[in-house]
Amino acid sequence: DFFGDTVTVAGLLTGVDMREAIINAKKDKNYTRVVIPHATLKADEDIFLCGMTLCELERAVGLPVYAAKNEPDALVEAFIK
Repeated sequence: DFFGDTVTVAGLLTGVDMREAIINAKKDKNYTRVVIPHATLKADEDIFLCGMTLCELERAVGLPVYAAKNEPDALVEAFIK
């Protein structure tokens, strides 16, 4: 929603939009963690385009959030932690 409903690029997802999507999804499920694309964060910081940090997102959704790089091993690691 941050950039409009036609944005389909992971690098343009914001923490604000993910927060809302995760909170809405949690209503019907019992999730233990969230895995997001690492491309949603700045290259050198755990911060989204909207200014929200990864820690702030975790606090807002009440779940650990893992930013996985686009590599097979990164997804496996996110689920093993």
